[in-house]
Amino acid sequence: MSFFKRLFSKKKKEEPKQTGPVPKKGMPNMETQKPSKDGIMTKVVVIEKITAPTVIKEGEVLKIPVSGHFSNAGWKLKEAYAKVNGKNITLTVIGQIKEGMMHAQVMKKYDVVIELDRLKKGSYTIRPEKGIADQTQLTVE
Repeated sequence: MSFFKRLFSKKKKEEPKQTGPVPKKGMPNMETQKPSKDGIMTKVVVIEKITAPTVIKEGEVLKIPVSGHFSNAGWKLKEAYAKVNGKNITLTVIGQIKEGMMHAQVMKKYDVVIELDRLKKGSYTIRPEKGIADQTQLTVE
């Protein structure tokens, strides 16, 4: 091909290549992060400790203190809730961070109390959706 032909011919546009890590199965942080339109990213946070009573009375409000750490100073607690599925109570803590910002790489502690009512009599297992906290047993009398 001549020099002028190469200089003035149109090149085909290539597809932009993906940079950064490719999400793979088994990478929990990438699977649970949810980018949004307003630049705020949310994800399920690791629960490190659950402090729940072992016995409550029917009709009493169950208060479950949970705690853990965010991976940097930019994370904030968005919400914390419990889901009852049969005899299992799953605790979920959601954190949020503004995308594209730099933050100090320090462990930031969070503490929150999750309240749950209208539990029927029986035995329940309390466990975190994501975390290292041990599951605990609860009896509703």
